[in-house]
Amino acid sequence: MQDQLDTFLHYLEMDRRLSENTREAYHRDLTQYIRFLRQTVHIQYWDQVVTSTISRYLYSLKDEGKAPATIARQIASIKGFHHYLLENRLMQHDPAYEINIPKVSRKFPSVLTIQEVNTLLDVPNILVPTGMRDRAILEVLYGAGIRATELIQLNQADVHLEMGFIRVGHGRNERVIPLGKPSIRALRQYINEGMPKLVKHKRDKDAFFVNRRGDRLTRQGLWKILKSLAKQAHIEKELTPHTLRHTFATHLIQNGADIISIQEMLGHVDISTTQIYASQVKHSMKDVFSRYHPRS
Repeated sequence: MQDQLDTFLHYLEMDRRLSENTREAYHRDLTQYIRFLRQTVHIQYWDQVVTSTISRYLYSLKDEGKAPATIARQIASIKGFHHYLLENRLMQHDPAYEINIPKVSRKFPSVLTIQEVNTLLDVPNILVPTGMRDRAILEVLYGAGIRATELIQLNQADVHLEMGFIRVGHGRNERVIPLGKPSIRALRQYINEGMPKLVKHKRDKDAFFVNRRGDRLTRQGLWKILKSLAKQAHIEKELTPHTLRHTFATHLIQNGADIISIQEMLGHVDISTTQIYASQVKHSMKDVFSRYHPRS
Protein backbone atom coordinates (compact mmCIF):
# COMPACT_ATOMS: atom_id res chain seq x y z
CA MET A 1 0.00 0.00 0.00
CA GLN A 2 2.90 2.30 0.76
CA ASP A 3 4.29 1.79 -2.74
CA GLN A 4 1.11 3.15 -4.30
CA LEU A 5 1.17 6.15 -1.96
CA ASP A 6 4.77 6.92 -2.90
CA THR A 7 3.89 6.72 -6.60
CA PHE A 8 0.91 9.02 -6.05
CA LEU A 9 3.02 11.62 -4.24
CA HIS A 10 5.56 11.52 -7.07
CA TYR A 11 2.69 12.09 -9.53
CA LEU A 12 1.52 15.12 -7.52
CA GLU A 13 5.01 16.59 -7.66
CA MET A 14 6.05 15.82 -11.23
CA ASP A 15 2.74 15.81 -13.14
CA ARG A 16 0.43 18.01 -11.10
CA ARG A 17 3.22 20.37 -9.98
CA LEU A 18 1.58 20.85 -6.59
CA SER A 19 3.37 22.86 -3.91
CA GLU A 20 5.38 21.19 -1.18
CA ASN A 21 2.79 22.23 1.43
CA THR A 22 -0.05 20.61 -0.55
CA ARG A 23 1.94 17.42 -1.07
CA GLU A 24 2.76 17.29 2.64
CA ALA A 25 -0.95 17.58 3.45
CA TYR A 26 -1.75 14.68 1.12
CA HIS A 27 1.07 12.67 2.68
CA ARG A 28 -0.16 13.26 6.24
CA ASP A 29 -3.79 12.53 5.41
CA LEU A 30 -3.14 9.37 3.44
CA THR A 31 -0.53 7.99 5.85
CA GLN A 32 -3.12 8.28 8.63
CA TYR A 33 -5.74 6.66 6.38
CA ILE A 34 -3.45 3.72 5.53
CA ARG A 35 -2.61 3.26 9.21
CA PHE A 36 -6.32 2.96 9.95
CA LEU A 37 -6.82 0.44 7.13
CA ARG A 38 -3.94 -1.74 8.31
CA GLN A 39 -4.27 -1.52 12.08
CA THR A 40 -8.00 -1.06 12.68
CA VAL A 41 -9.78 -2.94 9.88
CA HIS A 42 -6.78 -5.14 8.92
CA ILE A 43 -6.87 -4.40 5.20
CA GLN A 44 -3.73 -5.16 3.21
CA TYR A 45 -4.87 -4.61 -0.40
CA TRP A 46 -6.62 -1.65 -1.98
CA ASP A 47 -9.33 -3.77 -3.63
CA GLN A 48 -10.50 -4.75 -0.14
CA VAL A 49 -11.55 -1.17 0.54
CA VAL A 50 -15.28 -0.43 0.10
CA THR A 51 -17.33 2.70 0.68
CA SER A 52 -18.37 1.61 4.18
CA THR A 53 -14.67 1.24 5.09
CA ILE A 54 -14.03 4.89 4.27
CA SER A 55 -17.20 5.95 6.10
CA ARG A 56 -16.01 4.10 9.20
CA TYR A 57 -12.68 5.91 9.00
CA LEU A 58 -14.41 9.29 8.71
CA TYR A 59 -16.62 8.50 11.72
CA SER A 60 -13.46 7.66 13.69
CA LEU A 61 -12.07 11.10 12.87
CA LYS A 62 -15.28 12.70 14.07
CA ASP A 63 -15.13 10.69 17.30
CA GLU A 64 -11.58 11.95 17.83
CA GLY A 65 -12.93 15.50 17.73
CA LYS A 66 -11.37 16.48 14.41
CA ALA A 67 -12.63 19.77 13.02
CA PRO A 68 -15.09 19.71 10.07
CA ALA A 69 -12.48 21.43 7.88
CA THR A 70 -9.93 18.72 8.72
CA ILE A 71 -12.37 15.95 7.86
CA ALA A 72 -13.34 17.69 4.60
CA ARG A 73 -9.67 17.89 3.63
CA GLN A 74 -9.21 14.19 4.50
CA ILE A 75 -12.13 13.29 2.23
CA ALA A 76 -10.64 15.33 -0.62
CA SER A 77 -7.28 13.56 -0.17
CA ILE A 78 -8.87 10.11 -0.10
CA LYS A 79 -11.07 10.81 -3.13
CA GLY A 80 -8.11 12.12 -5.12
CA PHE A 81 -5.99 9.11 -4.20
CA HIS A 82 -8.63 6.49 -5.02
CA HIS A 83 -9.41 8.21 -8.32
CA TYR A 84 -5.70 8.01 -9.16
CA LEU A 85 -5.60 4.29 -8.27
CA LEU A 86 -8.63 3.62 -10.49
CA GLU A 87 -7.26 5.65 -13.42
CA ASN A 88 -3.97 3.76 -13.25
CA ARG A 89 -5.72 0.38 -12.97
CA LEU A 90 -4.40 -0.20 -9.47
CA MET A 91 -8.00 -0.74 -8.30
CA GLN A 92 -11.04 -2.28 -9.97
CA HIS A 93 -13.48 0.21 -8.44
CA ASP A 94 -13.53 3.61 -6.69
CA PRO A 95 -14.93 3.21 -3.15
CA ALA A 96 -14.73 6.97 -2.53
CA TYR A 97 -16.83 7.96 -5.55
CA GLU A 98 -20.13 8.23 -3.63
CA ILE A 99 -18.63 10.08 -0.67
CA ASN A 100 -19.25 13.82 -0.89
CA ILE A 101 -17.05 16.55 0.48
CA PRO A 102 -19.15 18.59 2.96
CA LYS A 103 -19.26 22.35 2.62
CA VAL A 104 -17.40 23.99 5.47
CA SER A 105 -18.26 27.51 6.51
CA ARG A 106 -15.17 29.64 6.13
CA LYS A 107 -14.29 31.83 9.09
CA PHE A 108 -12.80 35.24 8.61
CA PRO A 109 -9.07 35.11 9.37
CA SER A 110 -7.83 36.68 12.59
CA VAL A 111 -6.37 40.14 11.98
CA LEU A 112 -4.24 42.33 14.25
CA THR A 113 -4.90 46.03 14.71
CA ILE A 114 -2.20 48.58 13.88
CA GLN A 115 -1.67 49.08 17.62
CA GLU A 116 -1.24 45.33 18.16
CA VAL A 117 1.25 45.13 15.31
CA ASN A 118 3.30 48.01 16.74
CA THR A 119 3.24 46.46 20.22
CA LEU A 120 4.38 43.14 18.78
CA LEU A 121 7.22 44.75 16.79
CA ASP A 122 8.49 46.43 19.97
CA VAL A 123 8.89 43.11 21.82
CA PRO A 124 12.14 41.69 20.34
CA ASN A 125 15.32 42.86 22.07
CA ILE A 126 17.28 44.19 19.11
CA LEU A 127 20.48 44.40 21.17
CA VAL A 128 20.94 40.62 20.95
CA PRO A 129 21.28 38.40 17.82
CA THR A 130 18.05 36.40 18.32
CA GLY A 131 16.13 39.61 18.95
CA MET A 132 17.45 41.11 15.71
CA ARG A 133 16.36 37.94 13.90
CA ASP A 134 12.92 37.95 15.51
CA ARG A 135 12.34 41.61 14.65
CA ALA A 136 13.37 40.90 11.04
CA ILE A 137 11.00 37.90 10.92
CA LEU A 138 8.06 40.03 12.09
CA GLU A 139 8.89 42.80 9.64
CA VAL A 140 8.99 40.34 6.72
CA LEU A 141 5.84 38.42 7.69
CA TYR A 142 3.83 41.60 8.22
CA GLY A 143 5.63 43.81 5.69
CA ALA A 144 5.70 41.31 2.80
CA GLY A 145 2.84 38.93 3.64
CA ILE A 146 4.82 35.80 2.77
CA ARG A 147 3.90 32.28 3.90
CA ALA A 148 5.69 30.44 6.72
CA THR A 149 7.24 28.00 4.26
CA GLU A 150 8.47 30.85 2.07
CA LEU A 151 10.08 32.54 5.06
CA ILE A 152 11.98 29.50 6.32
CA GLN A 153 13.06 28.57 2.78
CA LEU A 154 14.39 32.07 2.16
CA ASN A 155 18.05 32.01 1.12
CA GLN A 156 20.60 34.80 1.41
CA ALA A 157 20.63 35.12 -2.38
CA ASP A 158 16.87 35.86 -2.31
CA VAL A 159 17.25 39.04 -0.25
CA HIS A 160 18.08 42.17 -2.27
CA LEU A 161 18.15 45.10 0.14
CA GLU A 162 19.82 47.55 -2.24
CA MET A 163 16.99 46.97 -4.72
CA GLY A 164 14.41 46.80 -1.94
CA PHE A 165 12.82 43.41 -2.57
CA ILE A 166 12.89 39.70 -1.72
CA ARG A 167 12.33 36.80 -4.10
CA VAL A 168 10.20 33.86 -2.93
CA GLY A 169 8.90 30.67 -4.53
CA HIS A 170 10.30 28.70 -7.41
CA GLY A 171 9.58 28.30 -11.12
CA ARG A 172 6.06 29.33 -12.09
CA ASN A 173 5.33 30.24 -8.45
CA GLU A 174 8.26 32.64 -8.10
CA ARG A 175 7.41 36.23 -7.26
CA VAL A 176 9.21 39.41 -6.27
CA ILE A 177 7.87 41.32 -3.26
CA PRO A 178 8.82 44.92 -2.43
CA LEU A 179 10.07 45.78 1.05
CA GLY A 180 9.26 48.88 3.07
CA LYS A 181 11.91 50.94 4.84
CA PRO A 182 11.26 49.40 8.32
CA SER A 183 11.66 45.90 6.86
CA ILE A 184 14.90 46.87 5.09
CA ARG A 185 16.31 48.41 8.30
CA ALA A 186 15.47 45.32 10.35
CA LEU A 187 16.88 42.95 7.73
CA ARG A 188 20.07 44.98 7.38
CA GLN A 189 20.67 44.96 11.13
CA TYR A 190 20.08 41.20 11.23
CA ILE A 191 22.48 40.62 8.32
CA ASN A 192 25.24 42.89 9.67
CA GLU A 193 25.00 42.24 13.41
CA GLY A 194 22.74 39.30 14.23
CA MET A 195 23.40 36.64 11.61
CA PRO A 196 27.24 36.59 11.93
CA LYS A 197 26.93 35.67 15.63
CA LEU A 198 24.32 32.97 14.99
CA VAL A 199 26.21 31.27 12.18
CA LYS A 200 29.68 30.82 13.70
CA HIS A 201 29.34 27.06 13.28
CA LYS A 202 26.86 27.23 10.44
CA ARG A 203 25.95 24.06 8.58
CA ASP A 204 23.55 25.53 6.04
CA LYS A 205 25.50 28.13 4.08
CA ASP A 206 22.48 29.39 2.14
CA ALA A 207 19.78 29.78 4.82
CA PHE A 208 18.74 33.32 5.68
CA PHE A 209 16.82 32.82 8.94
CA VAL A 210 18.65 30.49 11.33
CA ASN A 211 18.32 29.23 14.88
CA ARG A 212 20.84 29.55 17.72
CA ARG A 213 22.90 26.68 16.29
CA GLY A 214 23.14 28.29 12.87
CA ASP A 215 20.78 25.77 11.23
CA ARG A 216 17.92 26.80 8.97
CA LEU A 217 14.88 27.79 11.02
CA THR A 218 12.10 25.16 10.98
CA ARG A 219 8.32 25.64 10.89
CA GLN A 220 8.14 24.48 14.50
CA GLY A 221 10.88 26.90 15.48
CA LEU A 222 9.08 29.78 13.76
CA TRP A 223 5.78 28.98 15.50
CA LYS A 224 7.55 28.85 18.89
CA ILE A 225 9.08 32.27 18.28
CA LEU A 226 5.71 33.81 17.38
CA LYS A 227 3.97 32.19 20.33
CA SER A 228 6.58 33.58 22.71
CA LEU A 229 6.41 37.08 21.17
CA ALA A 230 2.60 37.12 21.33
CA LYS A 231 2.70 36.19 25.01
CA GLN A 232 5.18 38.97 25.76
CA ALA A 233 3.04 41.45 23.80
CA HIS A 234 -0.10 40.30 25.70
CA ILE A 235 -1.90 39.59 22.44
CA GLU A 236 -4.80 37.25 23.12
CA LYS A 237 -5.57 36.53 19.46
CA GLU A 238 -3.96 33.44 17.96
CA LEU A 239 -0.70 34.58 16.39
CA THR A 240 0.60 32.46 13.53
CA PRO A 241 2.50 33.30 10.34
CA HIS A 242 -0.88 33.27 8.59
CA THR A 243 -2.24 35.82 11.06
CA LEU A 244 0.43 38.27 9.94
CA ARG A 245 -0.21 37.39 6.29
CA HIS A 246 -3.93 38.09 6.75
CA THR A 247 -3.11 41.32 8.59
CA PHE A 248 -0.77 42.42 5.76
CA ALA A 249 -3.53 41.96 3.16
CA THR A 250 -6.30 43.48 5.26
CA HIS A 251 -4.33 46.61 6.11
CA LEU A 252 -3.48 47.09 2.41
CA ILE A 253 -7.17 46.94 1.49
CA GLN A 254 -8.11 49.29 4.32
CA ASN A 255 -5.63 51.79 2.93
CA GLY A 256 -6.96 51.61 -0.62
CA ALA A 257 -4.75 49.01 -2.36
CA ASP A 258 -6.34 47.32 -5.39
CA ILE A 259 -7.21 43.63 -5.18
CA ILE A 260 -5.14 42.61 -8.23
CA SER A 261 -1.91 43.99 -6.75
CA ILE A 262 -2.62 42.25 -3.45
CA GLN A 263 -3.30 38.98 -5.30
CA GLU A 264 0.12 39.22 -6.98
CA MET A 265 1.93 40.00 -3.73
CA LEU A 266 0.24 37.12 -1.90
CA GLY A 267 0.80 34.73 -4.78
CA HIS A 268 -2.86 33.66 -4.99
CA VAL A 269 -3.70 31.75 -8.16
CA ASP A 270 -7.43 32.38 -7.74
CA ILE A 271 -8.51 35.96 -7.03
CA SER A 272 -11.53 34.67 -5.07
CA THR A 273 -9.05 33.70 -2.33
CA THR A 274 -7.81 37.28 -2.15
CA GLN A 275 -11.38 38.61 -2.10
CA ILE A 276 -11.88 37.03 1.33
CA TYR A 277 -9.88 39.93 2.76
CA ALA A 278 -12.04 42.48 0.97
CA SER A 279 -15.14 40.74 2.34
CA GLN A 280 -13.70 40.92 5.84
CA VAL A 281 -13.11 44.66 5.56
CA LYS A 282 -16.71 45.18 4.34
CA HIS A 283 -18.01 43.02 7.17
CA SER A 284 -16.05 45.12 9.68
CA MET A 285 -17.42 48.38 8.21
CA LYS A 286 -21.00 47.07 8.42
CA ASP A 287 -20.42 46.11 12.05
CA VAL A 288 -19.17 49.62 12.90
CA PHE A 289 -22.15 51.19 11.10
CA SER A 290 -24.72 49.00 12.86
CA ARG A 291 -23.16 49.71 16.26
CA TYR A 292 -22.61 53.43 16.10
CA HIS A 293 -24.74 55.09 13.42
CA PRO A 294 -28.03 56.53 14.76
CA ARG A 295 -29.94 55.36 11.66
CA SER A 296 -28.48 51.87 11.46
